Amino acid sequence: MTHAFDPLPLLHTQVDAPKVVNELVYRYLTEEGLSPSALNEYLESPPTFFARRVLRLHEPEVPATAIGTAVHAGIAEYLSTKDEDKAYAALNRCLKNSLLPRNAAYERVVEHATLTLKHYLSNPHKEGETTAVEKAFSMKKMVGGKEVLLYGKLDAIFMTPEGECIVDFKTSSDVHIKDEKHARQLAFYDLLLKANDHQPTCAAIVQVGPEVVKEFPVPLTAETRKELIETLEAVITELLSGVWREGEPSDYDDLLKLFY
Repeated sequence: MTHAFDPLPLLHTQVDAPKVVNELVYRYLTEEGLSPSALNEYLESPPTFFARRVLRLHEPEVPATAIGTAVHAGIAEYLSTKDEDKAYAALNRCLKNSLLPRNAAYERVVEHATLTLKHYLSNPHKEGETTAVEKAFSMKKMVGGKEVLLYGKLDAIFMTPEGECIVDFKTSSDVHIKDEKHARQLAFYDLLLKANDHQPTCAAIVQVGPEVVKEFPVPLTAETRKELIETLEAVITELLSGVWREGEPSDYDDLLKLFY
């Protein structure tokens, strides 16, 4: 026996954004600025980018986010002060401000975050001077005759014998270092730093967890920098024109219909 069925709908194709969406995106690009994480989010799913970045729709907090925020705060405090007690205090403040329900799952979040910070403090990935911690950088860029803002807040810059090294900490248990988004993110930071009188010579992703502190060097090559500029200009052109690329299906695919 055969059954009739409707084909699955195409959830997301190229978007021709309505006027009000174009106006909101332009305000975002000129006032808040496109960041490395926002760029990667747009490349994956334009509607998700619009919802989270432009409209600032907040999703419920999840354990992974709470852990990442707390561990980043603890590491940043330690890199700034070299005081382990202050590092744990910063981590605990973040956990206390978490909106997660205070249940057994929350206790596991606290334990995971605390053990992650403890392991990092016992196994610092680099020695040497930290020249910037949780610092934001910005620059203006002309695309298609319009000036937009580029913005990024990087985790740390270390001074090494080879020069300044950009470091981004990841608390994910599964870091795919060959994922091109990592190279794009660090090349973006490199671009911002060079526009602000820095000369980074290297970059790295540092994975931190309860049992791991592992550094993955990410080369800042001429090719990587060239690819970033090309991607940036293509994405900004799309956002300014309102003709967005196709992306992965997301929960926000129908959101744009509200603006027509």
